[in-house]
Amino acid sequence: MKTHLVRITNDLYDIAARLSEIDGGYRIYYDTRKKRYEIFHENGGIETPACLPPYDRLDQRTLLYVRETRREYTEKMIAEIDGQNRKIEEDREREILGEMRDKTSSLGTYLARGGNDVPTYDRL
Repeated sequence: MKTHLVRITNDLYDIAARLSEIDGGYRIYYDTRKKRYEIFHENGGIETPACLPPYDRLDQRTLLYVRETRREYTEKMIAEIDGQNRKIEEDREREILGEMRDKTSSLGTYLARGGNDVPTYDRL
């Protein structure tokens, strides 16, 4: 491990211990160069970066952040994002179809009045 990373094993709110309860492979380090906490995961003697909590202190938010960013929640997050994207697409489709319906109606009214020059889409 790099010398600028200081392992945190005891902290005010026992976040390091509580993090180990989530998964015994989690390790908290403080990067003295970047002035931030970093969470690593040790598996088979190899530590790899797990996440970088966006907080300047260790507290309950860190635990929540680690839980939310665990691999097992990835599928759930992807499904939520896909659902949101689907809703955005459906809303946009409804908006476009509504605009087309309004323009078609305007064109029908224009032609019913005997208009010879068909107006551009923007003028309808």
